[in-house]
Amino acid sequence: MIKRLSIILICFSIFLAGCPGVNDYTIDLPGELQLVRSNPQNIGISVPIGEKEFPATNIVPSKVVELDWDDTHLFAKQQLNEGEYRYWIIKIQDEEVTGPLGLGEFNSVIRGLNTEVNFKSLDYFDKIR
Repeated sequence: MIKRLSIILICFSIFLAGCPGVNDYTIDLPGELQLVRSNPQNIGISVPIGEKEFPATNIVPSKVVELDWDDTHLFAKQQLNEGEYRYWIIKIQDEEVTGPLGLGEFNSVIRGLNTEVNFKSLDYFDKIR
């Protein structure tokens, strides 16, 4: 009896360990882009392959911390380490990626695009999903 109960508990634990966490999510972004969070340290921007959400092609690696977009481009801020950031620009229409960029390079490209970027934290997008 104890052996059977132990096996059931082990199987149940394995099942729970394989389930996505409560705070894991996917947010649809403009075009075919998606923000995918599989854990607090693994948050990237992906493009689904085919009809299904997964598998997906990761086009901005972790850890994306802020986003903004306009009619033609999506802008992402990626945190590498505490206080160290890289910036990414994605054309929504064809998913052409520019990045990673330093802040100076990013601002130069933004001026060339004649647009304004007002990054919002992912908490903002999590609340409206």
